[in-house]
Amino acid sequence: MTGSPGTCPGGPAHLEWWANPLTCLARVPVGVTVTADGVRYAALPPARGPADDPADDEVLGILVEAGDPVLTLRSADGSTEPVTVERTGEPGRLRLTACREAGG
Repeated sequence: MTGSPGTCPGGPAHLEWWANPLTCLARVPVGVTVTADGVRYAALPPARGPADDPADDEVLGILVEAGDPVLTLRSADGSTEPVTVERTGEPGRLRLTACREAGG
């Protein structure tokens, strides 16, 4: 779980919730888009078949509403960074903000 703010680009990625450095409790596939002003959004991909987990949006909602909205964003190239996740009001769409380093 390493990375620096702003290292994960747009494209396919995963949001992960880690209990500790060895235990990932949730891993949800998302598509990341970056706006012209640098704001990043994560969207759950549309269901493609029975293998997709329809509860992904619910899992993310529970994490955000439980007061633990800091997740790890893992991009397709394997780079990671901690991000704060906020609901946007649109189902399956979240706003991502890079977390500041401790003391920053």
